[in-house]
Amino acid sequence: MLSAKINIPDWLRWTLFASIFVVAFIGVGAHFWSRIKVRKIKQKYQSEEDKKNQQKLQQLRGEDLGTLPYDLKKFFASKSDDYDVENLINTVFLNNSQEVLFVSAYLEFELATILIKTNANVSIIKQNLDINLWNNAVLNFPQYFSKKINIKTYNEFKQHKFNLIFASNLSQSNLDLFEQFYSMLQDNAMLIIRQDKQKNSDLKNLVSTLKLSGITYEVSSIKSQFIYIVKRQNN
Repeated sequence: MLSAKINIPDWLRWTLFASIFVVAFIGVGAHFWSRIKVRKIKQKYQSEEDKKNQQKLQQLRGEDLGTLPYDLKKFFASKSDDYDVENLINTVFLNNSQEVLFVSAYLEFELATILIKTNANVSIIKQNLDINLWNNAVLNFPQYFSKKINIKTYNEFKQHKFNLIFASNLSQSNLDLFEQFYSMLQDNAMLIIRQDKQKNSDLKNLVSTLKLSGITYEVSSIKSQFIYIVKRQNN
């Protein structure tokens, strides 16, 4: 078999060499262009969703939108951010959450606000409520408490299903909260955990578990950071 060596002129060699970088540059450019395009589409979609949600909230809440019972906030000595609390109210409205459970301590202001501002049936695990503080609030501000909250032990609530469960990781880890309360959600319901204890490993452990289990979640911030966990029918 005969073989021949092909002599490539220097100008052609440099042209081919340069073309490698041109192709690479085009590839990288296309990659970043695609990412920017996707991000813009997502932002546009999010903007449209935000607009729809704002219109829906305006219809549902009217002039009450953006107002909180600040006298109760002062009474409960709550340090919760107003925007965080307002976001919780809006979440209840937008998801039409009829059964709401609070499962952590030091949430009396949030508990009262959801009771006052929404039509949801509001419950709390007995050990997480300061009964004396709550009763004093009812006595001092009777205009707010035409409805009552449901107060029971964890075991009494265990067989009940909720549309929304709200928690804080201040005294219980994210993973413990998930393992204890996820099963108490209805299908398409939501567990929200406010990240009051800023420990990265705590959140990462839960996120890893959710990914492995194929469970829908989102981590986002208003003033505080939250993780939203959704229970789908197949989970």
